[in-house]
Amino acid sequence: MSEERLKELLRQADRCAESHRSSPGGDLADIVRRRARSRHIRRISFSSAAAAVILAAIGVWTVAGVLNARNARQIAALEAKVAELDVQMETSLRFVKELTQHEREHARLHQLKRELAAIPDPLEEIARQDDRTAFVMVYQADKLYRELNLRGSAVKTYNRVIKLFPENRWAEVAKERLSQMSQGDNNSEI
Repeated sequence: MSEERLKELLRQADRCAESHRSSPGGDLADIVRRRARSRHIRRISFSSAAAAVILAAIGVWTVAGVLNARNARQIAALEAKVAELDVQMETSLRFVKELTQHEREHARLHQLKRELAAIPDPLEEIARQDDRTAFVMVYQADKLYRELNLRGSAVKTYNRVIKLFPENRWAEVAKERLSQMSQGDNNSEI
């Protein structure tokens, strides 16, 4: 393979890489997969090109039989090119690995966000439990007063609801029941 052909292949690979970097749209996973595929193809191309260069150098050496100074410089230049291609390939592989790691971290972050969104708000759960507890206490106080005729226990329970849950709607209900009880006592005294 001639040096000009190798340079042209490298220019094409650079143009291909430039077009992938500047292409808008697509999600990160598609971009990474395209780049990985491109890097893989380039790695194979670079390896094939390097092998072809080495084989060509060996062929020239075998046919010529004796290396003269010019051939030695060409082989040295080709070996330098092969070394440069190896460095580029290693850089590309490192870049692909970093992008793959970034994609994994990004996917894990999205998974954690979804899991966090699925967790109910603990403050809302506490408020629901407070509301339920206050309701049960008012219900028990109603039973104490209406069914068991235990006025004192009912008054204590209503007052506990008012004291423990002052901002709750059941505290208002407890106040109303206490008011009704005191009105009932006033009506019965008359």
